[in-house]
Amino acid sequence: MSETDCTLHAAARGWDFGPWLGRFYPEDLPPEWRLSYYSNEFSAVVVPPALSETQAQCLLGALEEGGAPRFHLELPWRAGRGAPVLGGRLATQRMGFAGAVVPCEALPPPGAVAHLEAGGVPVCLELPGPPDEPLRQIALGRGFSLCWTEGGALRCDGDWAVSRWSGGADPRGLRGALERVLATNAKRGLLVVDGSPPDLEALRTATTLIGLLGY
Repeated sequence: MSETDCTLHAAARGWDFGPWLGRFYPEDLPPEWRLSYYSNEFSAVVVPPALSETQAQCLLGALEEGGAPRFHLELPWRAGRGAPVLGGRLATQRMGFAGAVVPCEALPPPGAVAHLEAGGVPVCLELPGPPDEPLRQIALGRGFSLCWTEGGALRCDGDWAVSRWSGGADPRGLRGALERVLATNAKRGLLVVDGSPPDLEALRTATTLIGLLGY
């Protein structure tokens, strides 16, 4: 698939981290300005489920304004728990999100997926392994995408491929990770840089590589 056929972004999981102060954010930058500062360099961010009051206010303000960055909401899903929902004040701004990613530590039951409510935004279920046919049929019937890793390759059913990276600023490894996303032939690709905090240089390297790859 060529760069004209899909979009590809790299995103940190979160944007407000103490260790980033002085390394990325200026020491005197007010906390409520950090999201705007982040968006000057990076095109996407994954919004974690737990936000402070200041972070939530910044996010709501950015959603109301529109534009960059592309926000992807992470909806937590744990084995034995009910389907995640998009609730509270964020629900009123749900259409400002580019999508919702749902990391699953176990294959979710098809019945729960049938009742997953994400407010009308695109959804990608990140699975620990291949889906069974009932799960696949229900998810795709609802317009959700499914992603999992199998034999070292990223697999995707649907329009949106999501992968995670926590390997540091390794250009060769990051290029391989991005190419695995592209190899799914999904219309949208997202590489999430994980970590506490995410590796800034890995995020920068991934962003540079996306540009060099023509996306």
